[in-house]
Amino acid sequence: MNKRFILIAVLMLASISVFAQAQFSLYGGGAFPMGKLKAGELKDKSPEKWALINEKGDQGYAGIGFNVGMEILFPISSVDGLGITLGADFFYNSYNSELKEWVSDSEDAANEFYDSYSFKKPRIMNAPIMLGVRYLYEVNDAFGVFAEAGLGVNMRFISKFKEEASYDNPYYGYSVESTITAKYKTAATFAFKIGAGIMLAEHFSIGVDYYGLGSSKVNADYTFEETIDGVSDTEKDKFKSKALRCSELALRIGYHF
Repeated sequence: MNKRFILIAVLMLASISVFAQAQFSLYGGGAFPMGKLKAGELKDKSPEKWALINEKGDQGYAGIGFNVGMEILFPISSVDGLGITLGADFFYNSYNSELKEWVSDSEDAANEFYDSYSFKKPRIMNAPIMLGVRYLYEVNDAFGVFAEAGLGVNMRFISKFKEEASYDNPYYGYSVESTITAKYKTAATFAFKIGAGIMLAEHFSIGVDYYGLGSSKVNADYTFEETIDGVSDTEKDKFKSKALRCSELALRIGYHF
């Protein structure tokens, strides 16, 4: 019993010592989509390969967004400047100019026909959690350079797609309301990152990281609701696109406590 108590006490003291030496960091900056996540051009005035609405699509039509993150670094005492990192990030992107143009044109055309019309664009968000390594070479107390890499899992979230329209026909004496909704499923994918940067005054950093956030098909549950003169009808369907590969280049500023 005494041996167990001593062992538990030693482990607790070791854990406290490790966390006491750990460095906590917060990050924020720009997120620049790469590859298929960025890809997307209108063809015949339509986003034919948009993975969120086309079963043959594999492109994200993503534009510049933002990244925020946090990280804990555990120094390896035997090697100066080397440490184990545990971090979590969040990426949010707007859409590129091609998709914004299509949405604007679609809304203008719909508003000429319907009495009311609204279109809610789905948004792609990524949240990777990674375990990695980081090496910092301190030139002096005010300046250093570092390199880092990590592996982990990414959770890809897509917000709801919703299109609503209503129309009254006084000549025939009926009204129509319709709603199309798509609820996308969360996907878990393999993720990695590699990057480098500079450390300033021991507490500030500027870095560039490439994030490979994995590839997964887009799955959704579609619901179509139509009401004509108070009589409603609902149809449901499944949706699955080709695999959408997500990757980001993050330019980040960090504060290290």
